[in-house]
Amino acid sequence: MARGTKLSPKSKYRDCECILKSVRQAGWSTALSLLLSALVMHPAWAGDVLRGPARIVDGDTLEIAGERVRLLGIDAPEKAQICQDAEGQGYQCGLAIKDELTRQVGSSPIQCKAEARDMYGRNVSKCTAPGTGDLGTWLVSNGYAVAYRQYSKEYIALEESAHAAQKGIWAGSFQNSSSAWHH
Repeated sequence: MARGTKLSPKSKYRDCECILKSVRQAGWSTALSLLLSALVMHPAWAGDVLRGPARIVDGDTLEIAGERVRLLGIDAPEKAQICQDAEGQGYQCGLAIKDELTRQVGSSPIQCKAEARDMYGRNVSKCTAPGTGDLGTWLVSNGYAVAYRQYSKEYIALEESAHAAQKGIWAGSFQNSSSAWHH
C-alpha cells in the first residue's frame, strides 16, 4: 500500500469483522497474537519507502520528513553514552557516532525501506545514502555500531571484522545495550 493511502470505511469495517471472526474461532490468546503481529507488520508500514534529507537523531535513529526511522539490525551507543577509548579515557561515544554519521550522509537524500514498526512507533528500516550505501553496513564496519543479533544476523561478520581491527568503539570498551554483556 502506498504511503498516505487511506482505507475506506467499508474496508476498515470488513477488517474488523474478520478480526472478530478470528477471535471467536481461534480463542483470545491466538487472536491477540495475530493482532499484535498485524500491528507490527501492518502493510501500511512494511514496504513503505521514505526518501529525503535526514536529521540524524543518534547512531541508529534518523528522522525523514518528521518520521522517526530506526535502522534495522544494528545497535549504536545512545547519544549520551560514555565509552572508554584505548587509553581508558571516557569520551562521549554516542555523540561522536552521531556526528560521524551526520558528516557521512551530509545533506544527501536518504532512502529507507520500512520492514516493521518498533514498540516506540518508529519505522524499522534498511536505509541507504548515495556514496555510502547501506547505513547499517557503514556503521558496523567502521565500529560505530554492533549487529543487533536479536533482530538480524546480516551484520555479524562485519561486526567481527571491526572488532578484530579494533575500529571505532572496539578500540576501547563500551556497554552494549543490545545484550547483557560489556566489552
